Amino acid sequence: METNALKILLISPNFPEYSARLAEALGKKANVFLILDRTTSANECLPIILSGLNGITVRTYGLTSRKRFIFDIIPMLFNMIIFRPDIVHYQEYARARMYFLLLVMKSIAKIVMTVHDPVPHFGRDTEVFAKNRLTRLISKRMRNLMD
Repeated sequence: METNALKILLISPNFPEYSARLAEALGKKANVFLILDRTTSANECLPIILSGLNGITVRTYGLTSRKRFIFDIIPMLFNMIIFRPDIVHYQEYARARMYFLLLVMKSIAKIVMTVHDPVPHFGRDTEVFAKNRLTRLISKRMRNLMD
C-alpha cells in the first residue's frame, strides 16, 4: 500500500464478520486499522477470517463492556492516535463512552458513522430508546458530530 494512501480507522462494536469484509475491501485502496469488540469478535467471527486480512491491522478491545472499556481506553486511544487516520468510520448506535472517544478523534480526522438500524424498531431497540434519555441525547449529539 502507498505511504500516502488514505488512512481509515474502522471501529465496530458489533457485526465483526461484516466489518472484517468491509475492512478487506477498503484495504485494496486504503490503509485500514480495524477495531473490534473482543467478546463479539470471539463469539461471532471465525479466527481464519481475521487472520486472512492481509495488510490490515486488527485490534480487539472491550467496546461493549463498561468495565473492559475503562481498562482498554488508554491503549485503544493511543493506537488510534498513532495511526493518525484521515477518516474514522464508526459502526452502530451511539453509546456515551464512544461519543466521547469520537469527540477526541474529531480533532484529527473526519468522522463517518454507519447505523444499521437508524430508526428504533419493534423489539429491544424501542425499549432502550423509550427508557433511556441519555441514549436519545447521545444519538442526537452523534448526528451533530458528523458534519
